[in-house]
Amino acid sequence: MRRSRAYSAMALLAGGAVALSGCGSSGSGGGSGATNNGPSNADPQALALSQPYVRPKVPDMGAIAVSVDETFTNYNNNLAATNNLANVYIDNLVQPGTFFTNDVKNVSKVQLDGDLMSSVKVVTQDPQVIEYNVKPQAVWSDGAPVNCADFYLQWLAGAVDTGDVANAFQNVIPGLDHISGIKCSNNNKTVTVTFSKKWADWQGLFGGFVPAHILTKAIGITDDQLTKLDDNSAADKTTLLKVADFYSGGTNSDHGFAGINLANDLSAGPYVIQSADGKNDTVLVRNPKWWGNAAGPAKIDVRTNRDDQSAYQQLQNKEIQVAGGQPDAQVAQEVKASGGQFKLITGIGVTFEHLDFQAANPVFKKYPELRKAFSDCVNRQDIITKVVADVDPDIKPLGMVLFLPTESSYQNHYANTGSGDEVAAKQVLTAAGWTAGSNGYMQKNGQTATITIGHKTNARRTATVQAIQAQCKTAGIQVQDFTSDGFNGKNLPAGDYQVALFAWTGSPFKSGFDSIYQTKQGSVGGANYQGYSNPKVDALFQQADGELNYAKRTQDLQQADQLIAQDGFTLPLFTLPEYGVTDGTVKAKAQDGSTEDLADNEASSGILWNAYAWMKA
Repeated sequence: MRRSRAYSAMALLAGGAVALSGCGSSGSGGGSGATNNGPSNADPQALALSQPYVRPKVPDMGAIAVSVDETFTNYNNNLAATNNLANVYIDNLVQPGTFFTNDVKNVSKVQLDGDLMSSVKVVTQDPQVIEYNVKPQAVWSDGAPVNCADFYLQWLAGAVDTGDVANAFQNVIPGLDHISGIKCSNNNKTVTVTFSKKWADWQGLFGGFVPAHILTKAIGITDDQLTKLDDNSAADKTTLLKVADFYSGGTNSDHGFAGINLANDLSAGPYVIQSADGKNDTVLVRNPKWWGNAAGPAKIDVRTNRDDQSAYQQLQNKEIQVAGGQPDAQVAQEVKASGGQFKLITGIGVTFEHLDFQAANPVFKKYPELRKAFSDCVNRQDIITKVVADVDPDIKPLGMVLFLPTESSYQNHYANTGSGDEVAAKQVLTAAGWTAGSNGYMQKNGQTATITIGHKTNARRTATVQAIQAQCKTAGIQVQDFTSDGFNGKNLPAGDYQVALFAWTGSPFKSGFDSIYQTKQGSVGGANYQGYSNPKVDALFQQADGELNYAKRTQDLQQADQLIAQDGFTLPLFTLPEYGVTDGTVKAKAQDGSTEDLADNEASSGILWNAYAWMKA
């Protein structure tokens, strides 16, 4: 599973969160080969208001079948308990949002959603006031208008970040607690948002909307009553808890907007959910109430197949036309040998594999030199060569966690580690009093230098651990492999590991990293599973979150990243290549009207990010 980017697990795209990529797909852009024209040379949000995104007009292409690696299981993806990138695959084709993360030749570009919004205006910067104007024709699939109540409901979910109400809402969108109030006007189509504290990632707010009118009807209040609720009022607490219960599905996430309930799971996007079993299959059909250009595919059958070899076989058998999934070296080789019959989607993505060290682990607390020695003996380039180079040979060891190689602010803060220096690793241990034991591994006070790497069951990750085992053995470090299907859902959030191998999916909205690297307290640091803490990093994140000058904000984040690297509680490995395979029968229309190959854009929603723009080749 892949959590997102914000407080407790970070709200993917809607709130600019950083997605936990449990199986680890990839990023943005692509085609029949690597198309890496990045990095972007400016603030990815700078042109968002002046260049709205409007879904293009495309011809009807009938039905299509697509395989993905994980199943849609939850309509409201803005919840800590259920937030998962697999849900975004579907939600972004169904739920409206104020801004859209486009992919332009492998570079993420934030743009106003010109189908939903008439305009968004920065009224003042100090205080920060934003005016949102929703198009008059924007409606939910039952005909009810998309309006201020939908904004207000999302704000309520994050207006407070502590206490019973906050816990009940399970909000994962960062920054909503910086808003002091929302005013509705113009027949509830104008939404004026006033911030109590500046929020740099304001364009990452207000996405993944759920229909407020469904909630208000269910709990017996009006939309007008909803928009008058005060999150600080004791008198409103009982009603707020009812709102939160329906919004989040309660303790078990099993009702309201949680899970799958098609009576509640309305659409204000180009598709509606016709059926979803939560296990293997989700079927989308055109939304008859959609006011924008009609989508190309009349029906999309989204099937789950976690075996990339099997998915490729389905493609060969013409059971599907597009296969998304994990970067698979063998499939990549077969596709390249197909003589052009099939097309590989690849490129440098925005999902990155990394190793996180558990700060509370008793062995690391007693022997901190083990972390340094282990990072020295890991050979990241060797891992890349063995597990992903056949998909994309341009993948290199990763030098940052807060910025990626496709971003102009990227620097290399890990040049002096992760290069497979077994001699340096052994020297670190020897200097700390470790000596070689009879079994060939270093020992101290009866303790063998042993590192256990935990990860979700995944062939690529098993191969990664096997490579590390061989690399570190010569340094006298024994590496053990712990694998479990439930690792990301159980062990990881519980901090039940020594070293965790998993992936985050990045975002143009950097506040999502607060949840990962800020000291865990209250709802802050909700995805800081490793218990990392550095007050200087905390201060830099807080400063960056309120800095509206992009250049100054970038400097704060670069300093924070450098401190994270120096502390040595995380070792970034590499960005995963974008990955997908098509049978060549499907193309996409870009915003400028040109025809292009399909792309994998996990800064939006993976292989399906622009499925409405697909057409026959």
